[in-house]
Order: sequence, then structure tokens, then C-alpha cells
Amino acid sequence: MNFKGVICLYGEIGAGKTVFAKGCAEALGVNKSKIKSPTFSFIREYKEKGLEMYHCDFYRINNDDEILHHTLDEIMKKKNALVIIEWAQNLSQVLPKNRIDIFFEYKAKNSRKLTIKFPQNTDWILDLYKKYFTPAHVIKHMRTVADFAVKMGEKYIKKGIYVDLKKVEEIALLHDLLKPISFFNWNNSQFGQKMAPSKNAIKLWTRLRKKYGYGNDVQATVDVLKNFDRRNSNMASLANSVLTQQFDAIISQKYPLKTLEETFVYYADKRVKHTKVVSLKERFEDGRKRYFQNKKIPKYTSIIERKIYKMEKSLLHNLT
Repeated sequence: MNFKGVICLYGEIGAGKTVFAKGCAEALGVNKSKIKSPTFSFIREYKEKGLEMYHCDFYRINNDDEILHHTLDEIMKKKNALVIIEWAQNLSQVLPKNRIDIFFEYKAKNSRKLTIKFPQNTDWILDLYKKYFTPAHVIKHMRTVADFAVKMGEKYIKKGIYVDLKKVEEIALLHDLLKPISFFNWNNSQFGQKMAPSKNAIKLWTRLRKKYGYGNDVQATVDVLKNFDRRNSNMASLANSVLTQQFDAIISQKYPLKTLEETFVYYADKRVKHTKVVSLKERFEDGRKRYFQNKKIPKYTSIIERKIYKMEKSLLHNLT
């Protein structure tokens, strides 16, 4: 076994986390008789053939213990170490982003379900930004939405609820990919940002606006994703999740919000004004000014806003 890095284990008592960690120690070459549970010592160290393994169990830890956090931070920085952390949700503030998360679910006496989440690679999304000339201020907005949504997901994980943070980030980083085709003009967008798009950008956006119509940038993005890799079922699933990020999704029967990941991003987008996190009230007021310039505001807008307020209460209630 030559894996190096951080693996975080989530699951209830008896789900199999300790058995998994001990199995890793055996695979490293540690004598079975020397493998002990670190429940009371918090961290147990093993060294074998030039490699180090740290088995951490933070079931009983106070997450305000700064000394332990400092020690763990130093361990995770070691280049030749495998760090396995049980009850990782108690330490979400200090965990590295390039970790592997494994969620254990008890099924039967000799049966467990494992869900593994690998580190996110967003290079392909950056390539899409370049290909479709996504403006810098729109990218910054999506990144702020992603940060907000991921942090909410991490809080849910800390409560023992499984959340696919990779998918949360991807949905957030893609939901406004083709937002320019819904701008009133491309010299001074509704975001209050000055734009100087290239001729190629204007040509592309004009073609897409003609094909999809003003205001249908999300559908355009969905089609881009579905054609990006047709053999990848995960891409089709991601595309369908992006489709739920339309303003009226909360009342829609065609593209309703079905998952926590979709809900987190949808809510986060309603809390981010440009690149600043604001209240729902401020975001709604800004949206009305921006999207209904000198136009009568549709009745469904108020209905949607009321439902989003209820969504906020529900999401926050689950964190108490």
C-alpha cells in the first residue's frame, strides 16, 4: 500500500470505520497485534518501510482544542504519510480540500454501503469558461455561490448527513456559464459591471441568444453539458441538476429541486449579490430592479420569494 494523503471517514458507531482503518494499517505492513484503536489517545502513529500512517479518532474530541488542531495540521502536511480520520465531521474547519471522504452506512450484520468522494478537479470547467467567453465578474459570482453552498454542505456533513460536495461545487460553478445571453446588452450588463467582450464573444452569444431566446441561458448551459461527454452518465446528471437552478425551479414541475446539492446551490445563489453575501430581502430587491426594468413584476415572483424564505428556515432548522 503506497497511498499518501488524507482520508476522512464518516458514519455512525459500528458502521465499520475502525475496521477500515485497521485494514489500512495491515496493508501498510503493520503487525496485527500492534494495531490498536486510538479512541482515547485520539491519534495513533504507525511507521513501516519508510511510510507513516496516522489513525485518528475524534469521537470524543472538543473541536475547540487548538493544540490538537495544530498537531493534526502538522501531520497532514507530511509528504510520506497516510492520515485516516474517524469522526472527521468534528474537525471540518481544519480538513484539506484535496482529501478523500468515505461515508459508511450500516446495512446488515455483514453488510455496509460505502460512498467515496474524491477531490474535485475543475480544470474542465475553466476550459468551458474560455470556450464560451464567460465574463470575469460572472465567474467571480459563481465562485462566491460555490463557496457559500459548499460551506453549508460541510455543516450538514458535520451533522452526519451525506452531501456530495463535488457536485455542489460543479453545479455552482456552471449555473451561470452562459449568463451573457440573458444580459440586456453587452457593453454595460445588469450586474453593473463594464464589459468589453471580443467580437468572437459577441458573435457566439448572438448565435446562442437567437437559438435559445433571451432569458434561457440555463437551458443553453444544460445542452452544452449534455454534449460535452455523451458517454458520461454523471455529466447528464450534472446537466439535469444545473437545469434546476432556474429562478422558478422551486415551483416547477418540469425541473423541480430534488437533491440537497441542488437546493444548496439554488439557495446560495439567492444569497449572493454579485460577489457579496447578502440577505434574501436585499437579493430579491436587486433582482426585481435588474430583471424587470420598467416592467410589471409577475405575480409568481412573490410566490417564489415566499417559498425561498420557507426554504431558508428549513435549511437553517436542520443545522440546529
